[in-house]
Amino acid sequence: MKINILNTEKLREALDVAQEGLTARTAEIQQVITAVNAGIKKLTELGIPKQHQTDSMIIMHPPTVPNSYKYPAEGTRVIAKRFRSGWFVTSIARVYTGSNPGGSGWKVTLTLSDRARASIPQVYNL
Repeated sequence: MKINILNTEKLREALDVAQEGLTARTAEIQQVITAVNAGIKKLTELGIPKQHQTDSMIIMHPPTVPNSYKYPAEGTRVIAKRFRSGWFVTSIARVYTGSNPGGSGWKVTLTLSDRARASIPQVYNL
């Protein structure tokens, strides 16, 4: 799968197919767009040039359930990847969410490519 983040119609169709008939821990198109925009903002704040952002990923992890929940829970995980031509959703899948005390909300992680990490200005001392 490789859906441009700007193609909301195809993205909506892919989310609908992956989450057909489901109502719990599902991803909405606006959440995906917001997560990608937050990742883009962070890359910009870190001073990473666009040409070095290629292969960086934004992963939306579904909410976990409280430890008291007795059954395995699934949620939708969305992965967006930066290609030379822009951001594309490369994976939409239902995955087991796990549990923790009290549960949690959506977690979004930004994974930098080696090239992106190497191009972070030294002022950050990473």
